[in-house]
Amino acid sequence: MAFSLLEQLKQPFPEQRGGRKSVVDSAATGLFVAAFLYFLQPFDMSRSGIPPLWHSLAYGVVTFVVNVSYNWFCNKVLNLQTDIESWTLWKWVVRVTGLIVCIAIGNFLYFNYSYDWNDLNLGTFSRTLSNTFLVGIFPTIAFGLIMQLRAAQSNVQSASEIVTPATTHTGNIAEQQSDAKRAILSFGEMPSDKLDLEADAIRYIEAMQNYVSICHIADGKLNRHLIRQTLSSTEQQCLNSTIVRCHRSFLVNTMHIHSVSGNAQGLKLKLHKVDDTEVPVSRSYISKLKQFLDSPA
Repeated sequence: MAFSLLEQLKQPFPEQRGGRKSVVDSAATGLFVAAFLYFLQPFDMSRSGIPPLWHSLAYGVVTFVVNVSYNWFCNKVLNLQTDIESWTLWKWVVRVTGLIVCIAIGNFLYFNYSYDWNDLNLGTFSRTLSNTFLVGIFPTIAFGLIMQLRAAQSNVQSASEIVTPATTHTGNIAEQQSDAKRAILSFGEMPSDKLDLEADAIRYIEAMQNYVSICHIADGKLNRHLIRQTLSSTEQQCLNSTIVRCHRSFLVNTMHIHSVSGNAQGLKLKLHKVDDTEVPVSRSYISKLKQFLDSPA
């Protein structure tokens, strides 16, 4: 079982979305902490003279504020990328451990405020830290494991439901796609970067900071061409073709999807004549990809 848990820690973990969902999740966590403390009252909260309900709500507010601030710091300052395969369960656990330490600091400051700053010492902080871990770490890790397993099962199911062009684009359907395949797409914002390609030659396009890497077939060989422009502008140039967005950093030519697999983060696309790369599909783009593949030509 220990070996199985260690292997699970190395598996990809679902993408951590920011914005409104992050705030909602933080609020839910704060409410859980407040309810836990109020109904179970595991620690002596009566010494301060503050009613247990208000005391519990105060700790819930501390949890909410610290959670939102911590997520903002990770996303905006550290630019932590959670939509890549190297974002695994153990890295998420480390991130959560850091969050719990920050919440413990917030709890420690609130605790001293409620007791007129009479317990501002290392011993009190150690107790606050241990209490915060007792309340937070085990439910959080259990929740993480459940979230990882559910996401993986859901995405594996989604992968099995996708009918790829490898099995459907034959005969009349292939003829219906001929115009899109022969369409010439022009890339490059500077004259020196100009690149004209048939849509059918392109396998995928990957963002690389201020550049895009266009993976395409030329003379039967796989080539990659680096061009200075954004992925968003490249996506606009690919409108009305079979090349669509599937990830924050990728566009894929749906005509060349050979097979689809799934993990906790989303889907992985295996493309014709591309052996060294599997194109990721993040969870937010799965439904759009399925709709595109299911739509008539």
